[in-house]
Amino acid sequence: MVVAPTIVKPLDTFVFTLLLAVVIPSLPSAAEDNGMPLVWEPGRLYTHAAPYRSLFVEVDFVERSKPTERELSTLRLFLETHCDKPDGIAIQVDEKIELSKAKGRSPNSLSLEFADGPGNDQQAYIYILFFNHKRIGWEKVNTHTMHLPYPSAILVNRGVDSTLKWFGATPDWNRKVMIHELAHVIGLGRNRAHGDGSHCSTEDCLLNAELTVRLSSVLPGKEPVKQNELCSFCLADAKQYRSEPPADNIRFMGPLMVRSEDGYQVVSLPGLQAVFWGDRNSIDGESIESLRNVGIQHFGTMGGTVTAHQKQGASEMRERVPIIARDPNPALFNDYLEDIVENAANAVLEDDPLASEWVSDSMIEVVPNAELQSQLLVLREILDPPTPGPLSASSEDSVYLSDFAWDFASVGWGSPTRNHYSIEAWRDNPYSGIFLRLGDQFFSKGLYAHSKSQYVYALDGQWIQFSAIIGLQKGASPQGSAIFSVHGDGNELFRSVKMRAGDQQSIELDVAGVSRLELRAEGGGNHVHNSWAIWAEPIVSR
Repeated sequence: MVVAPTIVKPLDTFVFTLLLAVVIPSLPSAAEDNGMPLVWEPGRLYTHAAPYRSLFVEVDFVERSKPTERELSTLRLFLETHCDKPDGIAIQVDEKIELSKAKGRSPNSLSLEFADGPGNDQQAYIYILFFNHKRIGWEKVNTHTMHLPYPSAILVNRGVDSTLKWFGATPDWNRKVMIHELAHVIGLGRNRAHGDGSHCSTEDCLLNAELTVRLSSVLPGKEPVKQNELCSFCLADAKQYRSEPPADNIRFMGPLMVRSEDGYQVVSLPGLQAVFWGDRNSIDGESIESLRNVGIQHFGTMGGTVTAHQKQGASEMRERVPIIARDPNPALFNDYLEDIVENAANAVLEDDPLASEWVSDSMIEVVPNAELQSQLLVLREILDPPTPGPLSASSEDSVYLSDFAWDFASVGWGSPTRNHYSIEAWRDNPYSGIFLRLGDQFFSKGLYAHSKSQYVYALDGQWIQFSAIIGLQKGASPQGSAIFSVHGDGNELFRSVKMRAGDQQSIELDVAGVSRLELRAEGGGNHVHNSWAIWAEPIVSR
């Protein structure tokens, strides 16, 4: 939880905004379509006595980030106050995670490995991890509660609260952090009558998105943070939630939260969700451990959320698209569609004899996403490459050069390639993906042009304008660079500055009267290493 000054109030008050970034954006109301609707109320698993009469809290900590007794006392008091668990609340602080095991690891990766659960299916479960991003050598992440896909975990970063402590915050700061996050876990903040669907709008409430710091309280050594407890509105919500049972389709299986839908199960762990087709008996321990390992490896290099699916054939996935489309979490449906494209790419690039099923008309029609449909069409072209005709045969007013035959082409790595990444280069650098991308933008038309490269087209004086978007393919190493240039009949019409990964530029040039157009890319330094240049949407117009 990081705090940063945002507003200066009159006299002696500063406002510090809590950057309580959740892994998934705050859950919206049922009227909105950008997240889970209100039917998704996992907090009731903790506040209500049914179906779990007891609660198990597992606390892990990385070496030198151990929770204090005050934090543990706050944890117990909060849960005993707001959770109706007649058979008790068990808080287990596990052995420390050695720094040597945590170095270079993301918090999500550590959570996936060390979240063990209660060892039975008869208890509700909360997982808490304490760490310091500076000590494990990870990027700065804020203390946060996961809302989706696993709303049962709190990740507490000791390394980001130094700003407030510099202003004189006492150890009570940690108590307030704990209350704030636990309030999220039990579902507080969802009531839009006094909040935004994630935080409370009451200024004095600990679930407010801002902490107010009074400078007049800093000098005497008093607690400078104005908010001390939850407001009466949040406390009333908490009381109400104790009487409201959870939906009957969300349950725990050890550390797993399982959401049962018609014909499939959505299983989640910190930062990881998976779809199992069938009833709860379709969830097996071996598959879960395999998914954990996938997530642990994924989170070793990046953040975000991993969605996994059981291995399925093309026909199975196609038939299940309408089913998963009804899931209350739209992100799950989008992940499913992206999984179809990933499976299709693997089938095409690995020469799977059934690859044509993944890029069939029926598969493309059932995917209701224009970009993913375009990607499937690109894969179909890889599987069955069209024979490009001469540019001179076109009668259109505007065309993509990449759809026509070039007079000459060469690239520095792999092979000259139209409308997708070079397959040879992809095998050497699979992280780039097979599709042409600049940043997060996908292009279905373009030329792969790793430096030193050259593409030559005969315009025969029939075209008056050339345009394109230039840059380095997503996934290019920071050490890579490229300089793009355009030549008409031997004359340089354009030269870019040295471009690096993440840079892009749109160009538009007059080519009236040009007979021979050359597109060149060369390394921006004394080498061409990682110079993954691409010409996106290279268009000539009359």
